[in-house]
Amino acid sequence: MLSLFVSPNISNNSYVGVLSNDISQLNRGLKITLCSVVGVAGLLGNLLVILAVCRVPRMKTTTFYLIVNMSVSDILFTFISMPPFILGIAGYGLLVGGTLGSFLCKFVNFSVFSLMASSVLTMTAIAFDRFFAITKPMKDIINMVVLQRVVIAIWLISFVTSSPLIYSFQLGQDNIGCFCYEEWSPIFDEETGSRIYTLFDFIVIYMVPFLTIAVLYSLIARHLWFGKSSSSNGRQTQINLLRSRRKVVIMLITVIFFFIICWLPLQILTLLAYFSEIQDNREVLFMGEFLIRTNAAINPLLYLIFSSTFRQAVKETFVRSHTTRNPTIEITSPEKGNSGRRMSVPISYFSKNSIYHHNDSFLNLKRETTL
Repeated sequence: MLSLFVSPNISNNSYVGVLSNDISQLNRGLKITLCSVVGVAGLLGNLLVILAVCRVPRMKTTTFYLIVNMSVSDILFTFISMPPFILGIAGYGLLVGGTLGSFLCKFVNFSVFSLMASSVLTMTAIAFDRFFAITKPMKDIINMVVLQRVVIAIWLISFVTSSPLIYSFQLGQDNIGCFCYEEWSPIFDEETGSRIYTLFDFIVIYMVPFLTIAVLYSLIARHLWFGKSSSSNGRQTQINLLRSRRKVVIMLITVIFFFIICWLPLQILTLLAYFSEIQDNREVLFMGEFLIRTNAAINPLLYLIFSSTFRQAVKETFVRSHTTRNPTIEITSPEKGNSGRRMSVPISYFSKNSIYHHNDSFLNLKRETTL
C-alpha cells in the first residue's frame, strides 16, 4: 500500500511524491495553502452535515444517519491524514522517532485505510437502504435497530481488513529523517506481501462494493424512471414523492461518482507501483494524494447543491443557534377587526417585574414555536 510517509518501490524508497527538494518555494507554498484550505473546508463542511442531521428532526432518517457516519469518517480522515501530508510538502518526514514514531507510523496508515474502507462500506449500505426503501416501501427492512448493527459492522469490517497494516508498517531512519516502510517478513517477502494486500484491498474494499452499488442503483433507476412508479398518472403527492426520490438518488450517485474520481487515480497508481515498473513522477503522486483528501470537502457541497432538504436543514440549524442565544416571543396587537399586527420581542426585554413574568409556561411555549 502507498504509505503517507513513504512510497513503494516506484524507483526507490523515497518519500511520497509530495517531498521534493527541487520544487520552488512558491510551488510548495501554493500546495500547502491549497491543502490547508481543503482541510479546513472538509472539517467544517462535514461538521455542518452532522449538526444539521442531529438538530433538525426531519433529517433523522436512516439515509441521513448513514451520511453522518460517512461525515464522521471524512472528519477523522482529514484530521489524521492532512497534517502529515502538509509536513511532507514542507519537506519533513516523521518528526519523532522511537516508540512514539513507530506508533504514529502504524496508527496513521491503519487509520487512513480503515476510514477509506468505512466510507466505501457506508456508501454500499446507503445503496441498500435506498434500494429497499424504494422497491419495497411497505417493508421496514432497515429500521433504526438494523441501522445500528449495520454501522457497527461497517467499522468492524473496516478495522479488520486494515489490521494487517499494523503489522506491516515499520519505522525507518536515514540521513534525512524518520520514515515508514512496509516489512512483511517473516510471513512474506516485501514484494509478495505488499502485492497480496494491495490486490486484496483493491478487490474487497474497492471493486466488489462499487460493483454492488452499481447493480443496486441500476435497479433503483429502472424502478424510478422506467417502472410502474414512474408513471405520471396519480395523485400529486405520489408524483412529488417520486420526484423527491429521484433527486435523492441523483445526489447519492453523484457522491459516489466523485468518490471514484478522487480515489481511482491513487488506486491505479498503487497497483502500477507494485505490479509494474513505472517512472517516479512526483507531481502525479501529489495529485493522487491530494485528490483523496479533496473528496472529504466535496461531499458537503454536493449535499447543498442537490438536496433542498439539506439546504433548509442548514438554514434551520443556524436559525436555531441564533434563537437559542436570543429567544423571542411574538406579541399580537389587535387592530381593525380580528386582524392583528405581529412583532417579535426578545425575551430579555421583559424584566422580573413584568406582567408577563408570572406566566412561565407561556414564555416557554413561545420559545418553542419560534425555533
